[in-house]
Amino acid sequence: MLTDRAAVIRSRAALQRVGWLELHLGTRVEISCRAGSNDAGRAAVAAAFAEIQDIHRLMSFHQANSDVSRLNRLAARQPVEVDPRTVAVIRSACELSRSSQGHFDITTAAELVSRGHLPRPASSDAPDPEATWRDIEIVSDNAVAFRRPLWLDLGGIAKGFAVDRALQRCMAGEVEACVVNAGGDCRVSDGLTASVTLDVPSRLAKDTATIELSAGSIASSCTDPAGSANVTGPHYNGSTRRPLTRSPRTPAFVSVLADDCIVADALTKVVLSLGDAARPILASRGATAFVLDETTGWRQIPAVRSIRRDAHG
Repeated sequence: MLTDRAAVIRSRAALQRVGWLELHLGTRVEISCRAGSNDAGRAAVAAAFAEIQDIHRLMSFHQANSDVSRLNRLAARQPVEVDPRTVAVIRSACELSRSSQGHFDITTAAELVSRGHLPRPASSDAPDPEATWRDIEIVSDNAVAFRRPLWLDLGGIAKGFAVDRALQRCMAGEVEACVVNAGGDCRVSDGLTASVTLDVPSRLAKDTATIELSAGSIASSCTDPAGSANVTGPHYNGSTRRPLTRSPRTPAFVSVLADDCIVADALTKVVLSLGDAARPILASRGATAFVLDETTGWRQIPAVRSIRRDAHG
């Protein structure tokens, strides 16, 4: 549940800062803005959190009345009316699936359910094991249908979308600049620079890594110890088709910098699946990936930005 916003708002000079707020999607969100007055900053931040709550309500896999749950129950039988924001995320996901030749795919929820990472949806139709993103039909700007039974999970890409929308809502108020950070999915507006510490699991690296981010977004994902990126949790979120083979240079942890957080989040899964072969996709989106593999440490795809590493302790 979200905590009371009023309990975590504090002011420091002209910077309005909201502390950590828990979301049902299993992450914590911090929104900061620079405004001309405390009241203007608080109103803008409150509007941003209202947007995040709306997106969670619409796109939660777990809530029975969400758009996602209704699609998983009904869309294989008939078109289902949903919020235009849900359609926007599904459309973006399908575009990324097309450009990655299916390495990013929001229809992998059935595997996550079978492995116990997601609860079974209340659907009378078992998902077709051959179903992919190509079986999603966007009927209109507020309706979606499935060509065969499938279960979709918007997961991390919805979180990236929520970050983008929250920043837009905040900036629509009387503010000068804004930062939104949802469990490592982070976007910074013009006029601010944020130092983002990458949440690399200790099993992968003993040093911390930090990126200076301004006017852009960053998102991160990693594989589980068994080598699958198709896992949900603090580090493992989103949907990707598992690579057929793995090598010592197969990415174990990926952070992607892009203009929009929805794109950064989705591309982390593409890079986890494709490794260096994701370079053309990253380039087409103006994105950079920071990759940590099992043997050679950090590298960049493409190598156009910088990362700072600091030893613990």
